[in-house]
Amino acid sequence: MEPVPQRDPDEESLTANEDDQPATADKGCCSCSPQRLVCISHTFSAWGDRMWEFAVALYLVELTPGSLRLTAVFQLVRTLCTIFLGPFVGNWVDGNPRLKVARLSL
Repeated sequence: MEPVPQRDPDEESLTANEDDQPATADKGCCSCSPQRLVCISHTFSAWGDRMWEFAVALYLVELTPGSLRLTAVFQLVRTLCTIFLGPFVGNWVDGNPRLKVARLSL
């Protein structure tokens, strides 16, 4: 005669039925899918970046009233750095382990 396996009462509360599917309590803080959460996070991150760029431009305009030269030079330098340094940074990121890149970039 085989022994009957004993079930832990705590484990029973974590499963919805006999098929060992997780209960709805394990879904997390909201009912959104992970893909939707990533899209929402990206949207807020991109929006914050755009707002920062806009605020810097307004601040530079306030520093030199009546002239947009400082704002234009700032954006020109920023764009040229992106154009000329972007490929080097991209090659470095592609050629190194992710963890090393994440540690150095943060």
